[in-house]
Amino acid sequence: MQGSLERDFAAADPAARRALVAALRAEPAWPLIRPIPGCAGDSGAPPQAEVTFLRCDAEATAVFLFLNRITDETQPEESEMRRLGTTDLWTRTVRMPTTWRASYAFLSHAAATAPPWRLDPAGGADHRALRALLDSGRADPRNPLRMRNRSGGPVSVVELPDAPPQPWFRAPPPTRFPRGCPPSHTLPYRGTPRALWLSVHGVHPRPAPGRCARGAPPGPLPIVVVLDGDAWCGRFGLADAVQRAVAAGHLAPLILLGVDAGDTPTRWRDLDENRADFAAFLAALLPWVSERIPDAAPRDAVLAGQSLGGRLALELLAGRLTPSAATPTAPPRHGFTAAVSLSASLWGVDTVGLLPSPGTRVSLHVGTQEWVLLADHRSLAAEWAARGIPHHYTEFTGGHDYACWRSSLIAGLRDLLPPPTRG
Repeated sequence: MQGSLERDFAAADPAARRALVAALRAEPAWPLIRPIPGCAGDSGAPPQAEVTFLRCDAEATAVFLFLNRITDETQPEESEMRRLGTTDLWTRTVRMPTTWRASYAFLSHAAATAPPWRLDPAGGADHRALRALLDSGRADPRNPLRMRNRSGGPVSVVELPDAPPQPWFRAPPPTRFPRGCPPSHTLPYRGTPRALWLSVHGVHPRPAPGRCARGAPPGPLPIVVVLDGDAWCGRFGLADAVQRAVAAGHLAPLILLGVDAGDTPTRWRDLDENRADFAAFLAALLPWVSERIPDAAPRDAVLAGQSLGGRLALELLAGRLTPSAATPTAPPRHGFTAAVSLSASLWGVDTVGLLPSPGTRVSLHVGTQEWVLLADHRSLAAEWAARGIPHHYTEFTGGHDYACWRSSLIAGLRDLLPPPTRG
């Protein structure tokens, strides 16, 4: 869409244009966020804001804005930015609810040839190559809000005033691990070592890497197993976020175990075609944790995952996953009684009858911009509600995005774990 910035620039005389550009450069941070007055009206629609992204690049002949789940990878040309007159500024404006949050990055092309993200009308698109290209985008130097993407590259985050708060992830990561927190343990799975991040969170500091906490708070501590632990614990600082949430009384004390996903082909094998076997491996981790932390409660654990991991968690609690004969059989009661499912990949699953087993608990989350997943999640939540199955269901304004999942994961744990004890 053409935003107010482009309209104002087009209507201005040369002097006014220079003043407008100078004002843009003087802004303390980009993107520009401007509430749209009266957009809710009497319809009950949520308030909206105009968000204008800017990129300064004098050499570029084309600039691409990769905006999570706003960018349609089948029509990437629609996400190209427009040059503001003859200046070195490129712009693109979107109109979004004020509850929105998303990660984004830029790609610039400086040659006279067509940029690599444009699709070949004759040959179609190599979506894997396009995905790899988008993962190499650059963060916004004028935006202080940053995180890392799944591959570890820096991306920026845009969040509007009413987006769910994320105070636990706000503090800078520990300086002793500038490239991410190393794993504390490794265990073999299918002949290869699998990294694990184990930490205890309560009134005592979490253990140093490679060590287990001593003198943890008395009483059984719930075990929270998080899939894609290499991203959550290794790069996104989940252990530090959980520690802050527990210290603030937002979460009760717990044990956190992050499980490495491996490379992309390994992750797909574990969480898709071999997910029943991998679920058995996850169940075997619970007694392993108990051997190291006596206060652990291995029969009342939470499994948390997003995308394919969210689907595995839902199927496990529904009793659909049976390990193959080649994998050691999981205990009769696998120990997981709750799941935090973030944007589960329900596109390949028969959701009819996907019901949590009696006595289990689920916190189900999905983004309103996840056009492939939203309808299935709404149908699933509606079926559970009709059957009287207790659950928590939340829609966030965003896409398939760690920037959104950070707040959803902490909220899901708060939904499912016992409330903190007030002293």
